Amino acid sequence: MFTGVTLPFTPADLVGAGNELLGLIGTFVLLGMAFVFVPKIIRVIREAFQPGSTASRDEYGNRNHYQSAEAKAHRDKFYKEKGWKI
Repeated sequence: MFTGVTLPFTPADLVGAGNELLGLIGTFVLLGMAFVFVPKIIRVIREAFQPGSTASRDEYGNRNHYQSAEAKAHRDKFYKEKGWKI
């Protein structure tokens, strides 16, 4: 049907050009994602170190976590055994 028709490129050339195009576009996509996510990450880090933030700490500097009543009872028992303040 198409006898005598030749293309100016080979399949390897086509695949190579596609990879180069993805490599070029990929850098811009990554840069765009950085502009979106970096401010959020910076905000999370700053909020973690602010005094009076939602991540409160006990007198030993350990983070206070939300715990079930059973877990709190176990912690209180452990503190009493060690002679620590509750």
